[in-house]
Amino acid sequence: MFSSQEESSIISAIEAAESLSRAELRVHYTRKDRVDDIFQSALQQFQKLEMHKTEERNGVLIFLAPKAKQLAIVGDEGIHRHVGQEFWEHTHAACIQEIQSNGLAKGIILGLELIGKEMAKYFPIGEHNPNELSNEISSD
Repeated sequence: MFSSQEESSIISAIEAAESLSRAELRVHYTRKDRVDDIFQSALQQFQKLEMHKTEERNGVLIFLAPKAKQLAIVGDEGIHRHVGQEFWEHTHAACIQEIQSNGLAKGIILGLELIGKEMAKYFPIGEHNPNELSNEISSD
């Protein structure tokens, strides 16, 4: 899906975003040719990855269906109550625009950067900052 350099850059972007806050970010892609409801698929994957089990309910998933040319961003309730739907819509639009201009990996990295900066406002780094979720890109 991604070249080794792109994958490394995305993982570095996850680590950088997580270094700004206590939030947990993941990137997942599906190999399916067709996805009927991208947001429902993202929610299901969010559950499968057990992202709802973070201590502060502060997980964010960027879910990709590249063959279907779709993307969804899901933030857990701890984050959503702070940022609201407008933030997710703005971030989604920015990712799509960057993907169209500069490619998939750069669009994902931009999304991670935007999310990391926003999460730093509501979940600032403290003494207790466990890395509760893998930073690796997952797929099905």
